[in-house]
Amino acid sequence: MLNGFARDLRAIGTPDRRLLDLLLDVLRAEDARHASIQQVVDKLRYFAAQRVYDVLAAHRLHHLWYSEIAQRGLTEELHPALDELLGHSNRLALARSLAQESALTLAAEALDAMGACWLVFKGRHIAGALYEDASVRSSVDIDILVDPAHRDMALRALAGVGFEQRREASTHEVSLLGHNVWIDLHWHLLRPGRARKDLGRWLLDERVRQDSMWVPSDSGGLVVLLVHPAVTEHVTTFLSKGVDLDRWLRVRKPAIEPVVAQIDAAGLKTAAWSMLEWTRFWLATPLAPKIAADLAPGRARRAYLRGWLALSPGHQYAHWPNLVRGGFSLALQDRISDMARALATRAWSALTAAKRT
Repeated sequence: MLNGFARDLRAIGTPDRRLLDLLLDVLRAEDARHASIQQVVDKLRYFAAQRVYDVLAAHRLHHLWYSEIAQRGLTEELHPALDELLGHSNRLALARSLAQESALTLAAEALDAMGACWLVFKGRHIAGALYEDASVRSSVDIDILVDPAHRDMALRALAGVGFEQRREASTHEVSLLGHNVWIDLHWHLLRPGRARKDLGRWLLDERVRQDSMWVPSDSGGLVVLLVHPAVTEHVTTFLSKGVDLDRWLRVRKPAIEPVVAQIDAAGLKTAAWSMLEWTRFWLATPLAPKIAADLAPGRARRAYLRGWLALSPGHQYAHWPNLVRGGFSLALQDRISDMARALATRAWSALTAAKRT
């Protein structure tokens, strides 16, 4: 099914595609590898250490990749410069992860005490659900979703334990800083107008308790993994999100039917299909054919989006933002009416921002 897509990627590809393909064999499931991990380490001797590090870091894979190498006792077989770069980065990630864990405990206690309906999602949730050592799935901040009706309550609760607003609020989130840790407080999963319905409401309704934290259900976690990077990061920006998705499907094995139903109701099946398509190309992620068919757009749009995915829109965005928005991101909307709504929302946001300045 992916043969034509694969040829496109090999002809055009993402930056350092061949090296990235080699490095991913360390992170692929055993049944999806092209080479053993020992063979990967042997082949890396022909690449400059800084180049290898840069490719891994660009996709936020460096901490997890190095931990997989370390677990197999192969770090001494890496180029010494690469071992030093990755080892130093992982030590910093561990320190950041410990600080985030402490800050999240404070935030959770404050939000619970105030009676807010909330959950932690994205990076910290994924790290805790998939890995014993959360630092190997590092994140730059903590993402917390709160009921829109509890937004002000949550801000007061977080301010009470030392988190202050440091950036202007957007339409769906605000950034807070405290204890040297950033928290992104969301009251919608996506910017209003990007979906027919707010998926955040369903995530909060389905949330589960995990130790002292509220987190999405396994199906809720899959919704976030399918939709959020597709809409906010143009699918291809960070392959770490693809690794998360691949492992979530393999390890957590969530119920898929409610996921498809919620994504369909939100008008984001095409976005979810694109994220799956990208992930399955790189990682051979298993998925029941019926599920893929339920999410897939029509044949013409599939071909069009595969062409875009081959260009890696996440990396093209820095050079051609309007082209990527208009040519790719808009095509992730399921219907013409969804596209019109997204365009109207963006135009209104731009007009409002212009009036403020």
